[in-house]
Amino acid sequence: MLQRLMNLDQTRLTNKGLRKVQMAVKAWRQESALQILNGDWMAITPALPPAKSFGNIIR
Repeated sequence: MLQRLMNLDQTRLTNKGLRKVQMAVKAWRQESALQILNGDWMAITPALPPAKSFGNIIR
């Protein structure tokens, strides 16, 4: 999906940005897996704050 976004607008998402997103997703997956294995996923989590607006998003 990120590669498709890069192809649409190469000025907004570069290879360096793509790598940063891949690393963030990897860390999120590892953290989520540990929570599931430890049983922490069953704990009630606080509501997330509203998402910030990022301006014009390609639709």
